[in-house]
Amino acid sequence: MDPSRPDLLALSRERGAPNIDSRAGTLSVVPRPPRRWATRLLLPLAIVLGTLGVLGYAARDALRSTVEVWVVSLVPKVPTETDRPREADAPQGEGVLVQAPGWIEPAPFATIVPALADGVIERVLALEGERIEAGQIVATMIDRDAILSLRAAESALEQRRADAEVARAELATAEARIEVDRAVVEELEDDVARKRDLVGVGGVSIGEFRRLEIRLGGARAAVAASERKAQESRVMVMQRETAVTAAAVVVEEAQLRVERMRIAAPVGGVVLSRNVEPGSRISMSANGAAGGEGAMSGVVMRLYDPAKLQVRVDVPLADAARVGVGSAAVISTEAIPDTVFRGVVSRVVHEADIQRNTVQFKVDIEAPSPVLKPEMLTRVRFVAARAPGAGSDGESVPALLVPMDAVHDRSGGKAWVWVAEVAEDGAMARRREIGVVDHSAAHLAASGLRPTDRVIVEAASPLREGQRVKILGERVPVDGAASDEGGAE
Repeated sequence: MDPSRPDLLALSRERGAPNIDSRAGTLSVVPRPPRRWATRLLLPLAIVLGTLGVLGYAARDALRSTVEVWVVSLVPKVPTETDRPREADAPQGEGVLVQAPGWIEPAPFATIVPALADGVIERVLALEGERIEAGQIVATMIDRDAILSLRAAESALEQRRADAEVARAELATAEARIEVDRAVVEELEDDVARKRDLVGVGGVSIGEFRRLEIRLGGARAAVAASERKAQESRVMVMQRETAVTAAAVVVEEAQLRVERMRIAAPVGGVVLSRNVEPGSRISMSANGAAGGEGAMSGVVMRLYDPAKLQVRVDVPLADAARVGVGSAAVISTEAIPDTVFRGVVSRVVHEADIQRNTVQFKVDIEAPSPVLKPEMLTRVRFVAARAPGAGSDGESVPALLVPMDAVHDRSGGKAWVWVAEVAEDGAMARRREIGVVDHSAAHLAASGLRPTDRVIVEAASPLREGQRVKILGERVPVDGAASDEGGAE
C-alpha cells in the first residue's frame, strides 16, 4: 500500500489497524476482532430485568397497600319488646315459615342433686317449686352407722400409731445393743493383741490366750446378730408406718361418709322434681327398680333455672329445611293465652324421629315469664322478617342486624356497607347495597346481605372498592357495646 495515498489510509483504518513494514516500506491492514456488545450487555440486562420482574410479582401482596379493619358478624332480626305481637295479632300467614307444637324444658338441661353414699333418707328439706341456693342442704340420711364406722376407724388408727411407736422403740434398743456388742469386740481385740506376744515368752499360757480368741469370735457374732435384729426392726417400723397411713385413709373415708349423709345442692335453682322421701333407701348400684320395692337410684332431686328455659319442637321433615340455627320464633301457650314470647333456635338435634317423621329443634325463650314451667305445651311459629318490595310470590327474606356504625349514606329505604370478601389470596373490601327494613339507635335490620357476610365496622383509613384489607378481629355487638375477639387476616 502506498503511504502517499490518503484514501487508502482511511480505508485501512476503517477495516483494521495499520501495520507498517519497515523493511518493505509498505503499509498492511490487520483485521479487528468481531464486536460482542450484544452478548456482553443485552444478556446480563435481560437477566437482571427478569429477576426484578419475578421478585416484583412475588412481592405484589406486600407492595399493595393494605388497610387494617375490624368486622362484625350478622345475626337474624328478632322481634323486639315493643313490637312483640299479642295473641290476637300474631302472624298467621305472612312471614311465618313453619308452625309446630312443642313443650317447655330447662335450658340446656336440668341439674341432678345426687346422693354420694348408700343409706336411708331421714329428712327431706326441700320440696317441688322451692328455690334453693348452691351448697344448701336439701336432704339428710341416717348417719348412726356412719358415725360408728368413723369411731372404729379412729380407734384402729390409734392402735396402728401405738404399734408404730413400739416398733420404733425396738429399733432404738437394737441399735443400742449393736453399740454395746461393738464395744465388747474392741475390748477383746485389744486384749488379744497385747497378750499375743506374751505367749512366746511364757507370760500367758496358751490355753488362756485361746479362750480370749474364742470370746472375741463370740463377741463378733453377737455384733452381727444385733445388726440383723436392727434391720428387722427397721423393716417392722416401715410396715407399722404404712399401716398408720392406711388407717388414716380409712378414717378420712369414714369422715367423708359422715359428711355425705347431708346431701347438698351443687347449684342454685328451683326444685323441678323430688325423687325421694323419708325412709327411701339410696343405693349407688340400684337402677331405680332393680333393688326391690323402695329402692332408689342416687338421684335425690332435679333442679332448673327459671330464667333459662327452652322449647323442644318437633318439626316435620317436609319443613325442617326452612328452619335453622338462628331462626326467629314466636311462642305461645295456653297458660298465658294473651301473651306470646320471642325465641331463637339454638340447636338442632342431628337425629330424626323415624316414627314421628320429625326433626327436633331447641328454641331458647328470651325473657321467660315466671308463669312458664317445664313440660307446658306450646305452639311455636318460626318467622322471618319481610324486606320492602318483596316479590308477589310471597317469599320471605330474612333481615339481618347491622351496627349503625357500619352503615353509610342511609336515605329512605336504601343504604350501603363495606363487606370484607375473603378469598385465597386475602380479603378485599366490597361495597354492598342494602335495603333498610327497620332501625334503632344501635342496629339496622337490612336485606341484601348473607348471614355469612362480615361487615366492616372500623377501618384504619378510607376504603375503596377492591381495597386489600387485613382483618384484625371480630366485634360482636352486645347491648350497644362491643367485645373483641382474636384477629385473623
